[in-house]
Amino acid sequence: MTLSLQPTMREKNRYLVIEVLGQQQSLELLSKAIKASFGSLFGSMETAKANIKILPDSFRSEGRRGIIKVVRHALDPLKASLCLVDSMQVRSLFASGTLKKAKAYLEGKHATANGSSNDGI
Repeated sequence: MTLSLQPTMREKNRYLVIEVLGQQQSLELLSKAIKASFGSLFGSMETAKANIKILPDSFRSEGRRGIIKVVRHALDPLKASLCLVDSMQVRSLFASGTLKKAKAYLEGKHATANGSSNDGI
């Protein structure tokens, strides 16, 4: 018998779509740079609580845009730490509560503020 958590007790995740500017970097180097920046700004305890994960299947062949999964309370600190990454320039493009919406933004199928899509129709 497996015990599962109630939905109200689970950690809520947010998904941040990012873009890497400049030279193309490997995912391992990107992950280490982001976690090091977050750790230097907020410490190792907050880094562990943030549970930062770069979703490797979200990065396309060009490797410029991708999705980072983070715990809800650490979204704003993660955005702040992206400004302080030393080895590369990383900027946040879009934050979402669902992976489906983040992937839609990544593919260019996101909706604008008034609810209409940006596909030109």
